[in-house]
Amino acid sequence: MCGLLLLGLTALPCLGQETDTTPQVRPEHPRLLLTSLRLQRLQELSLARSEQWRRLLSWALEPARRSAQAPDGPGLALCALVLRQKDPELSKQLAQLAVRCALNGARTGKAQSVSGHGRTGQNSLGDEPQLLRAAPLVQQVALTLDWAWPAFTPEERQRVSDWLTAQAKIFSKQGLGCFDSESAAALSITALAGLAAFGSNPAAADLVNQAWQQRYRAHLRPCLLQRGQGGGWFEGDTPGARAGLDLLLFAAAFHSATGLDPTDKVTWFDDRLSYLLFHLLPGLATAQRRSYRRTAPGGDAMLPPEMAAELVRMQMLALMALRPDDPASGAARALLLDPSTPGLLYGHNYVYDFLWVDPSAPTAPLATAPLSHLAQAVGRAVLRSDWSERATWLGFSCGPHFALRQHLDAGDLLIFRGSFLLPPGGGYDGPRTSHALNYAIRSVAANTLLIHDPKEYSWYDLRAGRQPRGAYSNDGGQRAWALFGPNGQLTQSAPWTASGLDSGPAPWSKLGPIYNVAQIEALEDQPRYAYLRGRATAAYDGSTHKVKRLVRHVFLLRSNGPDDAEAAEAVVVADDLVLARPGLSVRFALHFPQQPSSQRPLSKLAPGRWQGPASPLVLAAGEARLNVVPIRPADSRLEIMGGPGAASWVDGRNYPSQAPASNSAPWRAEFVAASPASPKLPLLHVLLPADQNAPPPPAISPLNSKDEDTVGVVIKDPSWPRVLVLRLGPPSVATPIIYGYPAGYTRHLVAGLLPETEYQVQVEPERIIISPGKGIKSSRAGLLAFRVGPPPKPAPPPAPIPVPPPGGRSRGQAR
Repeated sequence: MCGLLLLGLTALPCLGQETDTTPQVRPEHPRLLLTSLRLQRLQELSLARSEQWRRLLSWALEPARRSAQAPDGPGLALCALVLRQKDPELSKQLAQLAVRCALNGARTGKAQSVSGHGRTGQNSLGDEPQLLRAAPLVQQVALTLDWAWPAFTPEERQRVSDWLTAQAKIFSKQGLGCFDSESAAALSITALAGLAAFGSNPAAADLVNQAWQQRYRAHLRPCLLQRGQGGGWFEGDTPGARAGLDLLLFAAAFHSATGLDPTDKVTWFDDRLSYLLFHLLPGLATAQRRSYRRTAPGGDAMLPPEMAAELVRMQMLALMALRPDDPASGAARALLLDPSTPGLLYGHNYVYDFLWVDPSAPTAPLATAPLSHLAQAVGRAVLRSDWSERATWLGFSCGPHFALRQHLDAGDLLIFRGSFLLPPGGGYDGPRTSHALNYAIRSVAANTLLIHDPKEYSWYDLRAGRQPRGAYSNDGGQRAWALFGPNGQLTQSAPWTASGLDSGPAPWSKLGPIYNVAQIEALEDQPRYAYLRGRATAAYDGSTHKVKRLVRHVFLLRSNGPDDAEAAEAVVVADDLVLARPGLSVRFALHFPQQPSSQRPLSKLAPGRWQGPASPLVLAAGEARLNVVPIRPADSRLEIMGGPGAASWVDGRNYPSQAPASNSAPWRAEFVAASPASPKLPLLHVLLPADQNAPPPPAISPLNSKDEDTVGVVIKDPSWPRVLVLRLGPPSVATPIIYGYPAGYTRHLVAGLLPETEYQVQVEPERIIISPGKGIKSSRAGLLAFRVGPPPKPAPPPAPIPVPPPGGRSRGQAR
């Protein structure tokens, strides 16, 4: 059964999904993204003067369109198609303009580089492969040729068709993997060039078959099928903004032109809309004098934020149109089509609003939408407090490595409330600059742990090929893509981008011990709390094998609720860390957009650097604040660095980004554990995001337990204090969990238990004992949640029973 409904209206017949299927291209035009039924529906929407049509037509009639820029071609061509019967003269004029756009895009019609074409509508930062710059232009010219086909002369059609096929040939040996943006771009170029030029250029049929059989079926589809659960893109969210659109344009064009459904039974397409929905940040931003919804960053920031958001919105529109029955469609429509964000930002993209938005499609109330999403295959998760514009958004990364544009950031935590309270560190000034290789792509620029061993060197290859020992900074972070022997010698290495799932010289499946450095093991979401558990032990297994165990537990304790309307929102981060040997420097690193203030005074070490005993921090950012409370170790110290000269400080020096790039999180705080005598070093920190005008945060104290393997915190909310407990180490039934708790009403959340196992909870006046036995069953994530009330008041002593005096009646006894 075909899983893709073409633009929500009709399904073309499936020709089968077997590997040896030869695509059969429809001879008529238009055939890219459009069918006759869809065109008829668009004409109906134009007669009804839908908002999307009015915006597109107004843009098409602006004098600026006379310059005939290539990105404007699809919008002008679609307007001409829609107006063909209603206003033939205007339709003709717009079609002629569209032809000029395509000819300007194709220039001479010879095989040539696309560099120098100027505006493509998807500008990027820094240097990037020519292939990625080519894809938007080829897509624009191909759509314009297809949609304005009758307006081209035979010579013009041939000229543009030849240029399209020549561009596909230029990149025929590139993008033959599956984990990188180049592979998605090359697929889109090959498919759209071949489909648009089919029937005009003899090479087009080979391109169509190459796109389907070689690029998609043999390379990309296996990765999307087997590593696509959750819908995340392998390189990260910012590169995925463009790569995802390339894949969707390929899928939609191939289905409309051939009837083949590239999305059928492919998990990445199934989950992509939900993934994108959860990676929209709460609230609005402004660009091009219009409001838009920001999207979470991740990986190399190779696109400006507003452009990444634009491409994500286009992806979501395409998915809602292609898969109208997707469970996330209703909530996505409610969020994207809200009057505050009526459309895309850039005029040449208005065509996709008109093409893909169905004003009559149903929405779903955001109040009933889930509050968490897990993309386990790539190791990314999102938790939300709610779906309001002032919600707290929490992102967590802890997954394997696939491609160059990823960073060494296992365990990374992001917090957003109105603006980023806990953003990623570093700026993007290119993929291989000194700033990138020594700071921005390293663990030191993530909100994670740094474990410094001066003898370690695990970074021989940082995107620039193997370099001598000492070429890069020792940030105390996670290793690059190599394995090391017992004496620190490099025994095996892998490139920064795997060649494919099972194919090529560096297949991901065969290099799992190198690439599979981290994973999210559990996500549990309940109305009052959410829980994440990520394992990153292998990420720190470098040349000195410094870590035996590192599991990060993240708890989002939501505010309010039926028990206590004054309960504060809290994020508790517990790191279950076992070092390979004592004496290593362990740092809990956090990045901030502005300088945080410490509750206790700090000593100035140098310009931009301070240190002192660990104490709570507070950050004020916009209308929100973030309080940071260190709990364990109790004897840690605090270091703060940032500002001019120290914004990218690592290993004794600063690595500033090159202008015009800048570090959006120029301040870093590190809670540094004192050199432990024992390899076991659990760390516990509480982060409290809130509005600036919210009441002061509640008092927080460490859990009272004599067991070194039981840690936690008590958040002293006004009515129902919350007690969070974590049993360290692998779940076991060997010893009971025993801890103290405050008197009165309390809510308890206990983690680190065996999953789906019954536990007996014994409540005593001053302590709680949890041991295996008949009682409460733990969740699949190994959690117990329960409430404890004050002990009942002792019953009053019974009234004395009167005893009659001997030989007579008691006083008051009835006669």
